[in-house]
Amino acid sequence: MAFVHRGATLSPSKPEIVGQWLAATDWFHADPEADPIAPPLAYRFDDPAGKVGIEGLIVPYGGRYIQLPLTYREAPLAGADEWLLTTMEHSALGRRWVYDGVGDPVLVTAFISSIAGGTSSAILEFDAEDERRTAPTSVHAHGTGSGPMPTPLDVVSAERTASVSTVHTTAGVLRIPHLLDPAAPASSASLVGDGDALGSTLLLAEFIPG
Repeated sequence: MAFVHRGATLSPSKPEIVGQWLAATDWFHADPEADPIAPPLAYRFDDPAGKVGIEGLIVPYGGRYIQLPLTYREAPLAGADEWLLTTMEHSALGRRWVYDGVGDPVLVTAFISSIAGGTSSAILEFDAEDERRTAPTSVHAHGTGSGPMPTPLDVVSAERTASVSTVHTTAGVLRIPHLLDPAAPASSASLVGDGDALGSTLLLAEFIPG
C-alpha cells in the first residue's frame, strides 16, 4: 500500500515539475508553457523502509506518452545532487526533496524487484471520513518476470542518452524510456503499464541481467 494525502497542496505542482524537467532535456522540442502539461497519470511502488515516496508519472502530450519516474524524500540524498529536480512544499508533509528517480537507488531497486518477481505497483491508501480506504492508481504497473530478486544489487552508475535512461547495477542494466512507444515489445524481464486512460499496454522499463 502507498499512503497518499488526498487534498494536499503541492508547490511546485507535479505538472510544473514535469514541465521544468522537459524544458531541460535535449530531446523534447515543444513548448510546455504554450501547451500546458496535463495532470499526469501515475503508478507507485512502496519503499520497504517507509521513508521514500516512489512514483512514476506518465503524461499524455501531443498524442504520445512521456514518463518521468520520481522519488520524494524528507531529506537530501547524499551524492545525488545531479538528480535533484526541485524541493517541494507539501501541505501535509512539509518540505520534500524531489529526485529524478533514475538516480535514486530506492526506485531502481523497486523497479528491478517488480520486474524480476512479476509483482505489481502499489494500491493507494488514504483516510476518508475517519476510516482508511484504498483505491487503484490510474496506471497499473507490473513486472513480467517470475524469479527471485537478483543479488547483490548495488547501483554503479546512471546516465541518459536522448530519451532513455540507463542504470548500471551489480546485477545488470536497467533501461527506462522517457518517451513511451506503444509498439515497443515487452520481454520476460520488463515493467509494463496499463490502465483505461492509456488505451494500450506500455513498456515502462526493462532489465538485462549480467
